[in-house]
Amino acid sequence: MVEVRWRNGFAVGLTAGICSILIINIWGGAIYEIATCVSQGACQGSPAQNDSGDEPEWWRWIRRLVSAEDSLAQWSMALLSLAAVVLLWLTLRASRDTLSATQKMAVDAREIGEAQVRAYLTIEDAAVTPSFRQNGALVDWHVEVSIRNTGHSPARNLYISVKNVTGEPSATSLCPNLASGAEERAFVFLTFAAQDLQFHSDLEDQVLIVLDVTVSFKDVFCTGDETRTEATKFVGYAKLLQAETSKLADVSGMVGLFPE
Repeated sequence: MVEVRWRNGFAVGLTAGICSILIINIWGGAIYEIATCVSQGACQGSPAQNDSGDEPEWWRWIRRLVSAEDSLAQWSMALLSLAAVVLLWLTLRASRDTLSATQKMAVDAREIGEAQVRAYLTIEDAAVTPSFRQNGALVDWHVEVSIRNTGHSPARNLYISVKNVTGEPSATSLCPNLASGAEERAFVFLTFAAQDLQFHSDLEDQVLIVLDVTVSFKDVFCTGDETRTEATKFVGYAKLLQAETSKLADVSGMVGLFPE
Protein backbone atom coordinates (compact mmCIF):
# COMPACT_ATOMS: atom_id res chain seq x y z
CA MET A 1 0.00 0.00 0.00
CA VAL A 2 2.90 2.40 0.72
CA GLU A 3 4.27 1.82 -2.79
CA VAL A 4 0.86 2.52 -4.33
CA ARG A 5 0.50 5.78 -2.37
CA TRP A 6 3.98 6.85 -3.51
CA ARG A 7 3.11 6.21 -7.15
CA ASN A 8 -0.17 8.10 -6.86
CA GLY A 9 1.60 11.07 -5.27
CA PHE A 10 4.22 11.06 -8.00
CA ALA A 11 1.52 10.95 -10.69
CA VAL A 12 -0.38 13.87 -9.14
CA GLY A 13 2.81 15.91 -8.86
CA LEU A 14 3.72 15.13 -12.47
CA THR A 15 0.27 16.21 -13.63
CA ALA A 16 0.51 19.49 -11.72
CA GLY A 17 3.97 20.12 -13.19
CA ILE A 18 2.79 19.51 -16.76
CA CYS A 19 -0.16 21.88 -16.26
CA SER A 20 2.17 24.54 -14.85
CA ILE A 21 4.55 24.22 -17.82
CA LEU A 22 1.55 24.42 -20.17
CA ILE A 23 0.36 27.69 -18.62
CA ILE A 24 3.84 29.23 -18.53
CA ASN A 25 4.68 28.35 -22.14
CA ILE A 26 1.42 29.66 -23.62
CA TRP A 27 0.52 32.63 -21.46
CA GLY A 28 3.69 33.30 -19.49
CA GLY A 29 4.71 36.36 -21.52
CA ALA A 30 1.25 37.88 -21.47
CA ILE A 31 0.87 37.28 -17.75
CA TYR A 32 4.24 38.94 -17.16
CA GLU A 33 3.21 41.99 -19.21
CA ILE A 34 -0.09 42.26 -17.34
CA ALA A 35 1.64 41.99 -13.97
CA THR A 36 4.25 44.56 -14.97
CA CYS A 37 1.82 47.18 -16.21
CA VAL A 38 -0.49 46.67 -13.24
CA SER A 39 2.41 47.11 -10.79
CA GLN A 40 3.49 50.28 -12.63
CA GLY A 41 -0.04 51.64 -13.00
CA ALA A 42 0.46 51.88 -16.77
CA CYS A 43 -2.35 49.61 -17.99
CA GLN A 44 -4.00 52.15 -20.29
CA GLY A 45 -5.30 51.07 -23.63
CA SER A 46 -4.75 47.76 -25.34
CA PRO A 47 -1.58 45.80 -24.65
CA ALA A 48 -1.78 44.38 -28.12
CA GLN A 49 -1.47 46.28 -31.38
CA ASN A 50 -5.22 46.93 -31.51
CA ASP A 51 -5.84 50.49 -30.29
CA SER A 52 -9.59 50.50 -30.75
CA GLY A 53 -10.93 52.80 -28.06
CA ASP A 54 -14.41 51.34 -27.93
CA GLU A 55 -13.30 47.92 -26.57
CA PRO A 56 -13.49 47.27 -22.82
CA GLU A 57 -10.24 46.73 -21.01
CA TRP A 58 -10.95 43.06 -20.07
CA TRP A 59 -11.69 42.16 -23.70
CA ARG A 60 -8.37 43.57 -24.84
CA TRP A 61 -6.49 41.41 -22.32
CA ILE A 62 -8.38 38.29 -23.40
CA ARG A 63 -7.45 39.01 -27.02
CA ARG A 64 -3.85 39.39 -25.94
CA LEU A 65 -3.84 36.01 -24.17
CA VAL A 66 -5.13 34.16 -27.23
CA SER A 67 -3.48 36.24 -29.91
CA ALA A 68 -1.75 34.70 -32.90
CA GLU A 69 1.57 36.11 -31.68
CA ASP A 70 2.15 32.81 -29.85
CA SER A 71 4.20 30.53 -32.01
CA LEU A 72 3.02 27.24 -33.50
CA ALA A 73 5.65 25.45 -31.43
CA GLN A 74 4.08 26.75 -28.22
CA TRP A 75 0.61 25.55 -29.22
CA SER A 76 2.01 22.19 -30.36
CA MET A 77 3.70 21.75 -26.99
CA ALA A 78 0.47 22.70 -25.26
CA LEU A 79 -1.51 20.08 -27.17
CA LEU A 80 1.11 17.43 -26.47
CA SER A 81 1.10 18.34 -22.77
CA LEU A 82 -2.68 18.06 -22.72
CA ALA A 83 -2.47 14.64 -24.36
CA ALA A 84 0.10 13.61 -21.74
CA VAL A 85 -2.25 14.71 -18.96
CA VAL A 86 -5.10 12.66 -20.45
CA LEU A 87 -2.88 9.59 -20.80
CA LEU A 88 -1.65 10.02 -17.25
CA TRP A 89 -5.23 10.20 -15.96
CA LEU A 90 -6.14 7.05 -17.87
CA THR A 91 -3.09 5.31 -16.40
CA LEU A 92 -4.09 6.32 -12.88
CA ARG A 93 -7.62 5.03 -13.42
CA ALA A 94 -6.31 1.73 -14.78
CA SER A 95 -3.96 1.42 -11.78
CA ARG A 96 -6.86 2.01 -9.41
CA ASP A 97 -8.96 -0.66 -11.12
CA THR A 98 -6.04 -3.09 -11.03
CA LEU A 99 -5.52 -2.43 -7.32
CA SER A 100 -9.22 -3.04 -6.58
CA ALA A 101 -9.16 -6.31 -8.54
CA THR A 102 -6.00 -7.42 -6.72
CA GLN A 103 -7.52 -6.66 -3.32
CA LYS A 104 -10.67 -8.61 -4.23
CA MET A 105 -8.57 -11.58 -5.36
CA ALA A 106 -6.69 -11.48 -2.05
CA VAL A 107 -9.96 -11.49 -0.08
CA ASP A 108 -11.33 -14.39 -2.17
CA ALA A 109 -8.12 -16.38 -1.71
CA ARG A 110 -8.21 -15.79 2.05
CA GLU A 111 -11.86 -16.91 2.28
CA ILE A 112 -11.14 -20.05 0.24
CA GLY A 113 -8.15 -20.91 2.44
CA GLU A 114 -10.18 -20.27 5.60
CA ALA A 115 -13.03 -22.49 4.35
CA GLN A 116 -10.56 -25.31 3.74
CA VAL A 117 -8.87 -25.10 7.14
CA ARG A 118 -11.56 -23.96 9.62
CA ALA A 119 -13.39 -26.18 12.09
CA TYR A 120 -16.82 -27.57 11.15
CA LEU A 121 -19.01 -28.99 13.89
CA THR A 122 -21.80 -31.49 13.19
CA ILE A 123 -24.49 -32.23 15.76
CA GLU A 124 -24.94 -35.89 14.93
CA ASP A 125 -27.62 -37.14 17.31
CA ALA A 126 -29.57 -36.47 20.49
CA ALA A 127 -31.18 -38.77 23.04
CA VAL A 128 -33.30 -38.15 26.15
CA THR A 129 -33.73 -40.14 29.36
CA PRO A 130 -36.42 -39.22 31.93
CA SER A 131 -36.30 -39.31 35.71
CA PHE A 132 -39.05 -38.28 38.14
CA ARG A 133 -39.28 -36.05 41.18
CA GLN A 134 -41.99 -35.04 43.64
CA ASN A 135 -44.03 -38.17 43.04
CA GLY A 136 -44.00 -37.68 39.29
CA ALA A 137 -45.03 -34.00 39.34
CA LEU A 138 -41.69 -33.02 37.75
CA VAL A 139 -39.84 -34.82 34.98
CA ASP A 140 -36.09 -34.29 34.57
CA TRP A 141 -34.94 -35.06 31.03
CA HIS A 142 -31.32 -36.05 30.74
CA VAL A 143 -30.36 -34.85 27.23
CA GLU A 144 -27.28 -36.35 25.58
CA VAL A 145 -25.92 -34.67 22.45
CA SER A 146 -23.17 -36.01 20.18
CA ILE A 147 -20.97 -33.44 18.43
CA ARG A 148 -18.20 -34.16 15.91
CA ASN A 149 -15.56 -31.85 14.46
CA THR A 150 -15.38 -32.62 10.73
CA GLY A 151 -13.05 -29.71 9.93
CA HIS A 152 -9.26 -29.52 9.75
CA SER A 153 -8.56 -27.39 12.82
CA PRO A 154 -9.64 -27.61 16.47
CA ALA A 155 -12.78 -25.98 17.88
CA ARG A 156 -12.39 -24.14 21.18
CA ASN A 157 -14.75 -23.01 23.96
CA LEU A 158 -17.78 -25.03 22.90
CA TYR A 159 -21.00 -23.63 24.34
CA ILE A 160 -24.00 -25.92 23.89
CA SER A 161 -27.57 -24.67 24.27
CA VAL A 162 -30.61 -26.98 24.28
CA LYS A 163 -34.05 -25.40 24.07
CA ASN A 164 -37.38 -27.16 24.37
CA VAL A 165 -39.45 -25.88 21.44
CA THR A 166 -42.78 -27.07 22.89
CA GLY A 167 -42.27 -25.35 26.23
CA GLU A 168 -40.16 -22.96 28.26
CA PRO A 169 -37.26 -25.02 29.66
CA SER A 170 -33.78 -24.57 28.20
CA ALA A 171 -30.29 -25.45 29.40
CA THR A 172 -26.66 -24.85 28.49
CA SER A 173 -23.40 -26.72 28.85
CA LEU A 174 -19.71 -26.03 28.32
CA CYS A 175 -17.39 -28.51 26.61
CA PRO A 176 -13.59 -28.66 26.27
CA ASN A 177 -11.73 -28.12 23.04
CA LEU A 178 -12.63 -30.50 20.24
CA ALA A 179 -9.78 -31.62 17.97
CA SER A 180 -10.16 -32.21 14.26
CA GLY A 181 -11.98 -35.50 13.67
CA ALA A 182 -12.85 -35.90 17.37
CA GLU A 183 -16.29 -36.50 18.89
CA GLU A 184 -17.71 -35.15 22.15
CA ARG A 185 -20.84 -36.17 24.03
CA ALA A 186 -22.39 -33.33 25.98
CA PHE A 187 -25.06 -33.61 28.69
CA VAL A 188 -27.70 -31.12 29.78
CA PHE A 189 -30.82 -31.38 31.93
CA LEU A 190 -34.30 -30.06 31.18
CA THR A 191 -37.04 -30.09 33.79
CA PHE A 192 -40.70 -30.29 32.79
CA ALA A 193 -43.84 -30.15 34.84
CA ALA A 194 -45.81 -33.32 34.20
CA GLN A 195 -48.89 -31.30 33.28
CA ASP A 196 -46.98 -29.59 30.43
CA LEU A 197 -46.02 -32.80 28.67
CA GLN A 198 -47.60 -33.49 25.28
CA PHE A 199 -48.57 -37.16 25.16
CA HIS A 200 -48.94 -39.33 22.08
CA SER A 201 -52.57 -39.58 21.00
CA ASP A 202 -52.49 -43.38 21.05
CA LEU A 203 -49.60 -44.25 23.37
CA GLU A 204 -50.04 -42.99 26.91
CA ASP A 205 -46.43 -43.62 27.94
CA GLN A 206 -44.83 -41.55 25.16
CA VAL A 207 -44.48 -37.75 25.03
CA LEU A 208 -43.47 -35.42 22.23
CA ILE A 209 -40.00 -33.86 22.56
CA VAL A 210 -38.84 -31.12 20.18
CA LEU A 211 -35.39 -29.68 20.87
CA ASP A 212 -33.32 -26.92 19.29
CA VAL A 213 -29.64 -27.72 19.82
CA THR A 214 -27.15 -24.90 19.17
CA VAL A 215 -23.37 -25.04 19.46
CA SER A 216 -21.26 -21.90 19.44
CA PHE A 217 -17.47 -22.17 19.28
CA LYS A 218 -14.23 -20.51 18.26
CA ASP A 219 -11.64 -21.69 15.78
CA VAL A 220 -8.22 -20.47 14.70
CA PHE A 221 -9.74 -17.69 12.58
CA CYS A 222 -12.01 -16.19 15.27
CA THR A 223 -10.74 -13.03 16.94
CA GLY A 224 -12.03 -11.17 19.97
CA ASP A 225 -15.64 -12.09 20.77
CA GLU A 226 -16.24 -13.58 17.33
CA THR A 227 -17.77 -17.08 17.34
CA ARG A 228 -19.23 -19.58 14.89
CA THR A 229 -22.57 -21.30 15.33
CA GLU A 230 -24.13 -24.60 14.27
CA ALA A 231 -27.77 -25.49 14.98
CA THR A 232 -29.93 -28.59 14.55
CA LYS A 233 -33.52 -29.42 15.43
CA PHE A 234 -34.40 -32.85 16.90
CA VAL A 235 -37.84 -34.35 17.40
CA GLY A 236 -39.30 -37.62 18.58
CA TYR A 237 -41.58 -39.41 21.00
CA ALA A 238 -39.79 -40.42 24.21
CA LYS A 239 -40.94 -43.15 26.52
CA LEU A 240 -41.95 -41.80 29.90
CA LEU A 241 -40.26 -44.60 31.82
CA GLN A 242 -37.57 -44.22 34.46
CA ALA A 243 -34.06 -44.54 32.92
CA GLU A 244 -35.51 -45.39 29.50
CA THR A 245 -33.42 -43.70 26.76
CA SER A 246 -35.10 -42.58 23.53
CA LYS A 247 -33.27 -41.28 20.47
CA LEU A 248 -34.58 -38.24 18.63
CA ALA A 249 -34.55 -37.69 14.87
CA ASP A 250 -32.74 -34.83 13.11
CA VAL A 251 -35.42 -32.75 11.32
CA SER A 252 -33.41 -29.57 10.73
CA GLY A 253 -34.04 -29.88 6.98
CA MET A 254 -37.83 -29.91 7.38
CA VAL A 255 -38.44 -26.17 7.36
CA GLY A 256 -41.74 -25.03 8.88
CA LEU A 257 -42.75 -28.48 10.17
CA PHE A 258 -42.30 -27.53 13.83
CA PRO A 259 -42.67 -24.22 15.68
CA GLU A 260 -39.64 -22.06 16.29
